[in-house]
Amino acid sequence: MCGASRDRPAAGRAVTAFGFAGDVSEGSGSAKRFAHTGAVVRRLQGGAPLLLVRGAGALAALHRLVSQDVAGLGAGATARALLLSPKGRCRFPLLVGRVGEDVVLLGPEGSGDALRASLGRYLALSRLGAEPFFPAGAAAEILGAGWPGVLVRAGLVQEHLAEAGVAVTAAEGRQLVAFGRTVEGRPGATLVAEDGQALDVVLGRLAAVGVEDPGEEAVEVARIVAGFPRWGKEITEDALPQEVGLADGWVSLAKGCYPGQETMARLRTYGHVNRALTGLRQLDGVAEPPPLPLELRDVDTGSRRGVLTSWGRHPQLGGVGLGLVRREVAAGSCLAGAERRFQVVPLPLLPGEAAGGLPEPP
Repeated sequence: MCGASRDRPAAGRAVTAFGFAGDVSEGSGSAKRFAHTGAVVRRLQGGAPLLLVRGAGALAALHRLVSQDVAGLGAGATARALLLSPKGRCRFPLLVGRVGEDVVLLGPEGSGDALRASLGRYLALSRLGAEPFFPAGAAAEILGAGWPGVLVRAGLVQEHLAEAGVAVTAAEGRQLVAFGRTVEGRPGATLVAEDGQALDVVLGRLAAVGVEDPGEEAVEVARIVAGFPRWGKEITEDALPQEVGLADGWVSLAKGCYPGQETMARLRTYGHVNRALTGLRQLDGVAEPPPLPLELRDVDTGSRRGVLTSWGRHPQLGGVGLGLVRREVAAGSCLAGAERRFQVVPLPLLPGEAAGGLPEPP
């Protein structure tokens, strides 16, 4: 077991109710706005690909392709799903939605070209294709349980968008597609606008009702503390869905005949995964961000026990991270890498952060 932490948090800093660093002194304007809206906004700098799949049999073709049962998906509804490799590894998390008679797919930030190419190979077998819904689309996430009311107050939807819903709306005459989910599972909504200028209008409306962007670093630390995986970090082609917490709600155990289905069935019936998504707290070592992914070894035996996949500096906890660690490694164990020691800790890293580290709506 590890000793006491010598990795000290920054002095004089505090954490808001949703895990973000900042000035939360009583009566501060920032604290009041966050408490009022129950949400923050994050512009997806890498873009979130929104693809349109048209043609007879589009939904049936996707049903044969993704991990979730989408055959009966109704208009205005979405389902979380995964595009898996034939061996059951994670390629992409997806939102599959119905907009009128059309089928749309929302992929993770930064996955545009890779996702379209991967889908295209499969869809071509059904004489279908996937094209951008908006040629120059731009996207943002509203994170936090207050997102339904925020959308209404900002005038972005006429009535509350259902959780798991999708709707095409408009802001100052420009089309906007609103999802009542985020691609990677954090509580919130995703907005995709026609282009960057249209998204600026959307962000301006959100700012007018008190929804702010706390910055990428703060959002990332809140994600780590809450224990949500991210595509390209924890969600990679080296990981099984069960290792990163993307089985329940993402993988149907009642359907068959999709890439990776045999592995999912074997895991359910006969086995278990060897690794699990785990919280890690840095105890000592240099304060700069470590190289990622970082191999982690047992401090006593030197045996490889896992890999650090995400890292950030929390103002109360100091260095915090997420990693994939072998399931036999107990909480409290000490692992080392890159001249740092890390303690294995349960998720979420702070009490009350399991909902995404974000505030409840007023």
